[in-house]
Amino acid sequence: NFQDRRQRGHPDVPSRTDDGIERGVMVTPSASGGAVDEELESLTAVLAEVFQVPSVARRINKVGSSPGVDERHLFLILSLDAVAFGTSYGLSFGSLLPNSPPPLPGSVTHLWLASGYGRRVLLWDGDVWSQHYPYDQ
Repeated sequence: NFQDRRQRGHPDVPSRTDDGIERGVMVTPSASGGAVDEELESLTAVLAEVFQVPSVARRINKVGSSPGVDERHLFLILSLDAVAFGTSYGLSFGSLLPNSPPPLPGSVTHLWLASGYGRRVLLWDGDVWSQHYPYDQ
């Protein structure tokens, strides 16, 4: 149990003061934060990088190899650890749509973007961006 564990400080620092008061330690995860890209202006550059990641490139090739179909949909989850905080937060909790089209590889016609935290999913349908809230249904 995490609450039963006690951090006793540094080896050279007594765990109790001279009057018997126990010193505590707070362990926190590393911080993340920064300016939020509410208009998702960085999304085009972020996606250009993401499309080069080997695991994503394999998915793009798989989607592109589907014979005899008019639409090829790629679904990506951009988690906070995969992209910069501002982009991830804007995607997760923003309400605005990107102003520019994604740099889609030629084989992909539709792009679905989700984050690991928000309720919103963005869709590029080849012409315009739209937002959907499938988790609310």
